Amino acid sequence: FGATSHSVDDGDTDASMRLDDHRANLDRLARMGEFAWLPRVEDLSGRVGWRWSSDDRLPVVGAMPSASARPLRLDQARFVPREDGLYVFIGLGSRGITWAPLGAQVLASMISGAPVPLPAGLLDAIDPARFAVRRFKNAARAGGSRAAAAAAAAAAPRD
Repeated sequence: FGATSHSVDDGDTDASMRLDDHRANLDRLARMGEFAWLPRVEDLSGRVGWRWSSDDRLPVVGAMPSASARPLRLDQARFVPREDGLYVFIGLGSRGITWAPLGAQVLASMISGAPVPLPAGLLDAIDPARFAVRRFKNAARAGGSRAAAAAAAAAAPRD
């Protein structure tokens, strides 16, 4: 039971167990129901680990965007050219048990050419190219032309 989240991006690289984290987990458990007994914080043990996640907290599933092909369109992830045969399934964060079965089925369908069990909008949401599409749309909103936005998206560091 229980996990807490501290961001390495915010400079928190402390890998030690924290009583405050145990307290937070026990408080969350207590709010879920009435329990006749809860352990004392001092009696708890645990471990510390990090989970990879994306900035938008969704997994990254699908064919990798091409680093060299020039996209005809960058307004939707499904139109971004891909590296042939290179697929990823990463960034499950703390939801690995939940995402793994569906993500595996999506990935197997993509690789084999079988029907993918998600609608296009959800596939766009987990597509590895979504980050380039967002950069393109943000650059376009900032007042640049479509060509300038595409150049900005291509030149920006990859997520």
